[in-house]
Amino acid sequence: MKFDEYPGPSINNEIPHCVPICPITVASDTISGVNERQQLPLKLAWVITIHKSQGLTLSSAWIDIGKTEQTPGISYVAISRMKTLSSCIIQPMSFERLTSLKRLAGLQYRLQGESRCNKLAEMLDTS
Repeated sequence: MKFDEYPGPSINNEIPHCVPICPITVASDTISGVNERQQLPLKLAWVITIHKSQGLTLSSAWIDIGKTEQTPGISYVAISRMKTLSSCIIQPMSFERLTSLKRLAGLQYRLQGESRCNKLAEMLDTS
């Protein structure tokens, strides 16, 4: 099988990025005799954007949140789509990635707006 971004060794020097996938043979005894089945050990996978995942509940996911947060809160949206945290894998997840969120201008505006809304809510509660 050929993977365009596979950096490892190739089975054939003429075809780069080629990975061998060996078929698996499974045999089962039945009344009519032994049946064999041969298949390639591949799994289907689907990809959607974080924006497309809004409103969905997923049973499991592999999340690539990127190197920077372009939109404040987008990482939260991605992670909050899972039923449990143990059902998702997040990459890349580094301390620098998490601390970079504080420096976003959009986040500062969002925090200011949230603070303003909280003050208005307090004023409404006291009246």
